Amino acid sequence: MKSIFIIITCITALFLTSCISSLHPIITADKIITDNRITGSWSSQEGEYLVEPFLKSKFFNEHKSQLFGDSPPAGKDSLLLFRSYVITYNKEGIKYELLGALTRIGQNLFMNLIPINSSAMPGSYDNSLDPPGSITTYTIAKIEISNNNSLVLHFIDGGFVYDQVIAGRMKIKHEKDDLFDTFIITASTAELRQFLEKYGHDKRIFSKENGYTFTRKK
Repeated sequence: MKSIFIIITCITALFLTSCISSLHPIITADKIITDNRITGSWSSQEGEYLVEPFLKSKFFNEHKSQLFGDSPPAGKDSLLLFRSYVITYNKEGIKYELLGALTRIGQNLFMNLIPINSSAMPGSYDNSLDPPGSITTYTIAKIEISNNNSLVLHFIDGGFVYDQVIAGRMKIKHEKDDLFDTFIITASTAELRQFLEKYGHDKRIFSKENGYTFTRKK
């Protein structure tokens, strides 16, 4: 097995107690959806969060020239990006921004999340969340929305999935490096969607410790 000599960006340090990272997203241009119910200001025990459509976000307005110059992405790349959302929140005095994209798999709504910016360097695009030697990886959450006023994110329990995969009770392509204590899902987008189709209703996959409830701010 090939060793993984990489730094994997995971949202654990920012938001979660445990997460699982995938090398590939669960979303393609023909599978991405939008849902206005998730936009707006939200509060939880962890803090306050703002969810904005990418093109209407403060992040886009502040960084579009640096990110795109005079040539914004076109085709499938633009559809994936422009139908995504920017999630902004503060933790320990630092502002973080995540990029989230929605898709439906079976009867469940899922979101891919990747960190894109922090306030460590005010006024300029900050790649401190994407250090040299890192690769982009994706965190997966299942979403439940109630009456437009309550939002619950159920993140996949990385520890549980790891134990099941290593024991052979679940099958999904992965790589691990014991030296660096690294575990990453390497399954393709199609294989990830098949996995979530099969286990999307399995409560063991989405532990209570990895669940976060948000209430819409009035």
